[in-house]
Amino acid sequence: ALNNGKKLPKDLAVADDVKELLLAAYTALMEKEAAQAQERLARELENLVSACRRAVGREDGEVAALTMLAAWEVISLQGPYESVTSLGRAVADLPSLEASQRAQVVCTTGEALQALGRMDEALTHLEDALSTQREVGDRRSEGIVLGHLGILHRDQGRVDTAREHYEQALVIHREVGNRRFEGIVLGHLGILHLGQGRVDT
Repeated sequence: ALNNGKKLPKDLAVADDVKELLLAAYTALMEKEAAQAQERLARELENLVSACRRAVGREDGEVAALTMLAAWEVISLQGPYESVTSLGRAVADLPSLEASQRAQVVCTTGEALQALGRMDEALTHLEDALSTQREVGDRRSEGIVLGHLGILHRDQGRVDTAREHYEQALVIHREVGNRRFEGIVLGHLGILHLGQGRVDT
């Protein structure tokens, strides 16, 4: 998710055109139920991808990460997922990228790989992201990655492993006060329990 639900830092040194692109992407996403939203999302996607590639070219890790994550917010709704995997690899390799930002990029790349059905690669990316977020102590992001891992394991039929990840994620979301993702994880746990006939859980 874009910046894991956090506000953009006020002192972020981003060119004005990139700021405008990010703002436009947020606005388009907020209006995704509107009749013209799909056209607007497609237009912003092209701009965001171009901005990301320019940032990669000048080795601006922070802007590259933000625009790549913003692009995923659009692509996750409509595809093409492959474009995120190539962008993600390029952004993750930037030496100027901070560890936590790199983990967000790697996690998002893992989500795209999962959407493409490349589960082994997705698992590797998500576990890499989880390890990094634990190392840097980003509990909020750690909880989000655990949730994604739960989904992947569930889709692969590893129900017990999925539940373990969901429950770990739930503890963290409650700890940091992330009510949105707490609700999402509870929903996934409910689906998991229903699938096993555990309607009383």
